[in-house]
Amino acid sequence: MAFKSFPPRSASSIPILLMFCFVMGCLSTKNVQAQTCLPDSFNISSQADVDYFITNYSDCIEILGNLSITEIKDTPYYIDFLSQITKIHGNLKIENTTNLWNLDGLANLTEVGGDFFLNRNFRLKTLEGLDQLEKVGGSFTVSRFQRLESLGPLTNLTEIGAFIYIHNNNKLLSIPGLQQIEQVDGSLEISGNNILRSILGLKNITTIDGDLLLIDNDDLQNISGLNQLELVNGDFQIIDCDSLLNIPEMNQLKLVNGNFHIIDNRELALLTGVNSLKQIKGDFDVSINLNLISLSGFNALEEIEGCLTIKNNSNFISLPGLNALKEINCDFNLINTSNWRRIAGLNSVKEIHGDFNLVESGALQSISGLNQLEKINGNFSITNNNSLYNVGGLEQLHTIGGDFLVERNDLFGTFYGLSNLQTVTGDFFILELPELKSLDGLGAIREIGGDLDISYNGNLKDINGLEVLEFIGGQLLIRNNHLLENLVGLGPIEPLGFEGIIISGNNSLTSLAGMENLKLNFLSELEIIENRSLNDCAVSSICDFFTSCNNATIEFNGSGCNSLDEVVQSCNKAENTSFEYYCNLSVTPNPVNEYLNITLNGLNTGKVQYRVYDQIGKEMLKESNNGDVENFQIDVSGLSAGVYFFRISTDRFSRSFRFLKI
Repeated sequence: MAFKSFPPRSASSIPILLMFCFVMGCLSTKNVQAQTCLPDSFNISSQADVDYFITNYSDCIEILGNLSITEIKDTPYYIDFLSQITKIHGNLKIENTTNLWNLDGLANLTEVGGDFFLNRNFRLKTLEGLDQLEKVGGSFTVSRFQRLESLGPLTNLTEIGAFIYIHNNNKLLSIPGLQQIEQVDGSLEISGNNILRSILGLKNITTIDGDLLLIDNDDLQNISGLNQLELVNGDFQIIDCDSLLNIPEMNQLKLVNGNFHIIDNRELALLTGVNSLKQIKGDFDVSINLNLISLSGFNALEEIEGCLTIKNNSNFISLPGLNALKEINCDFNLINTSNWRRIAGLNSVKEIHGDFNLVESGALQSISGLNQLEKINGNFSITNNNSLYNVGGLEQLHTIGGDFLVERNDLFGTFYGLSNLQTVTGDFFILELPELKSLDGLGAIREIGGDLDISYNGNLKDINGLEVLEFIGGQLLIRNNHLLENLVGLGPIEPLGFEGIIISGNNSLTSLAGMENLKLNFLSELEIIENRSLNDCAVSSICDFFTSCNNATIEFNGSGCNSLDEVVQSCNKAENTSFEYYCNLSVTPNPVNEYLNITLNGLNTGKVQYRVYDQIGKEMLKESNNGDVENFQIDVSGLSAGVYFFRISTDRFSRSFRFLKI
């Protein structure tokens, strides 16, 4: 091959060049024979290393191992002694040089088989000298240059076998030298280049097998150099690019196999250039873009396999552009979007596989854009949205797989919009809603798997809306609702799974009317305290609770309901019996392995029946004994380990127990 020649050097470089010429035979017409050398690593960091190389490897064309040029301090310094090298099979590292003026000595280099690492070369302004470079088999790094302005000379580079890393180059304006690259076999990261304005040099890239990371490039105004990009197999991230105005001309991008993050780009207003993107297999996060007004431009996006987060975009007003999205396979987070008035643009979403979080969107008045949503597999949380009146727009929602939380929404007045909600698997919280007056709109709710907590709602007057509620798997808590007068509206809640009731701090509550249909046989806790106007607690369900001989805390209420004794006496009068009579019955041991021992302690029972249920109410055992029976056993050895419920009934009373089978 023809070797590139070099211009004359300054006087200070002549001794090195003369030595180079005598050893290499520069004055001879004899052709250099192709030779290989240095199968191991070789480091050049001083004149002695240069002399050694010239003396021993004057006929070397291909270096088999790694070559490092580091910490060059001689003034000035050139690497012309490498001018015969055409290939380095291993890595090439040029790092921490303070007086390396150019790379002309690499003018005949066509291939680096491993990584090519250029880092902290203080005086280099250009990569001239790499004009013949065609291939880098590993990664390519250009980082921490103080004077480098362009990658222009890399015009013949067509292949890079791993990642490209262009980082913290303070004077870099453009990267035109990579225009022959069509595929990046690893990640492409361009970050911390403070005055970089253009990435047009990437205009032929169609595939990135790793991540695409554009981070902290303060002067980057557009990314039109990515207009041929079709596939990113890792993450797509544009973060902290403060001058970026738009993401146009990415109309070929169809798939991102990782996360898609647009975060903290202060001037970004539009995302119009991604209208062919169909699928994001990771998270989709658009956050802290202070001038972004919408997501128009994502018209083709059909699926997000991760979470969708829209957070802290203070000028964001709508969601047009996501109309094709059918599923969100993780959480949907809408947080602190202060100018957003309505959730429009998600009309095709039918299922959210994670949580739904709507938080601190102060101008939001409606969530009508989710009118096809049928199921949320995680938690449902609407908190601190000071302009939200209701949840109209969720009429198709029938199941929430986690907790339900509506809390601290100052103008929220009705649950209109949840007319088909039937099941909440977790806890159900209605908290600190100062304008809420009733629970109208929850008329279809039948099952709550955890606690039902209705607390700190200053204007709530009744709880109408829970008439068909059949099951609570945890506690019922009704606390500090100062205008609540009664509990009319509670449905016929089944006893199995129902753990406890706490009614406290409801200053206007005068009776427990509305609790008559509750079945409290298996209830483990009853607390009625600090309801100053409550005078009547002897409703039938409360009296039935005492039949089961369970403990209760009743105090600091009005006269007639100010202590446990007062309520028991009222119940005794109502039932014309003494509940203490039933409490002689005992069931041991608990936990149990084989037999439950039932002792009636002299009770005149007559016929005795018992049943054992599992946690979902399925009858597991059933038996009866005729005549007076003092003691008997129940064989539970055939039951699987777990929690069960035992109910005994006689001619005079019935009583229920919870036990653990081990």
